[in-house]
Amino acid sequence: MSTNRHLVVCPLCGALVPQEELKAYGYCQTCRLLIEALIKK
Repeated sequence: MSTNRHLVVCPLCGALVPQEELKAYGYCQTCRLLIEALIKK
């Protein structure tokens, strides 16, 4: 894993995640998967 990636804080859960992960949705992949699972109920 590259060590020069910029880490940012997810606004929903506060996790430190790579900046690229937040660019697409505005929150981290974990939050995105959780939201998708809740919406599908």
